[in-house]
Amino acid sequence: TEIYTLSLHDALPIWKLLAEKREDLGLNDLTIAACSRLIHKGKETYYREAVARAAASERILSRADAVKADDDWIEESILETRCLLASCHSLAGNSAATERVCREGIQEIAQRLGERSSVSANGFETIRNLGRWAQVLRAAGARPTALALGRQAAALAARIASRPSRETVFLDAVESVCLANAAVLNELGEFDLSLQQAELAKKSEEKLLENDPDNLAHLIQLSRVWSRVGKARWSLDQRRASIEAFQKSVGVMRQVLQRDPLNRSTIIALSNLDDKLIYRAEMNGDWHIAADALTEREKLWRTDRDALMEVAMGYGNLAESMSRGGRQLTDKEQTDRVFYLGESERIRRDAEALPRQNKIAEK
Repeated sequence: TEIYTLSLHDALPIWKLLAEKREDLGLNDLTIAACSRLIHKGKETYYREAVARAAASERILSRADAVKADDDWIEESILETRCLLASCHSLAGNSAATERVCREGIQEIAQRLGERSSVSANGFETIRNLGRWAQVLRAAGARPTALALGRQAAALAARIASRPSRETVFLDAVESVCLANAAVLNELGEFDLSLQQAELAKKSEEKLLENDPDNLAHLIQLSRVWSRVGKARWSLDQRRASIEAFQKSVGVMRQVLQRDPLNRSTIIALSNLDDKLIYRAEMNGDWHIAADALTEREKLWRTDRDALMEVAMGYGNLAESMSRGGRQLTDKEQTDRVFYLGESERIRRDAEALPRQNKIAEK
């Protein structure tokens, strides 16, 4: 079970099932995770259980550490337990306990793990764990420590990525951890570092494609990486560069579709990317870029009534946004606006002429 994304639906039966089992480290952490999802339903019951479970885990790990000190798996397990406990403290509103665990129990051990892992074979796993724990703490409201762990994950990833290797397994791992780091850091508001990690992921993916140019999976992943670069640049208010990155992402995904033109998953992915590009181009006043993306989106869904209705609405929204706020349009812009309104009406009529049986897939 993935304890970091445990659903509320699963949390209660798991807690009931494991209520009396306290001498298994994995079960303890799973129970703490379940309690963190249930605290809002009964703070005292589930919060007390989480604290007791964390103490039991600490006792187990202390015994293991006495036998084999400074073992990475022991320290990673201690860190995992403490991050889960800190999230429970935070969700229960105990800010003093949250701060104490983060300051005394998390940051030092995370720093030590990061320093050791930069020269060990466990580096990628440590980066993944730091990123996951950062997500747990961010979701629980313990942002400062989440940010510290996210920064450590990024620093470790950057050190490892600097190694001069073109091996597929290594490059795949670098791309994976850097892309995940970029997403977490963007959520934490660390936009410069998010962009750095996205660029490292892009560099690795480009090397993978140099090694294997016909690999569709790498092309798809490169499109995702460009999208992440675009998101980071948009967060940094680098709007033009962000739009260019999304254009790259769309272009790469279009190459994927050309190789497999009937793949519906690829069509949906490309359509979603067009939507992201349209939104940003519209927000930045790049009307022609938005219109070109709408044209491409129409080509994807010529026989889908609902999807074409969305394209028609997109052209209408584009025309509306051009004059939003009482903005005075140039003669050329006014001509374009009239054209977009005409396209909206044309596509709406085309859509209405289609049967209702084709439903656009959930996107």
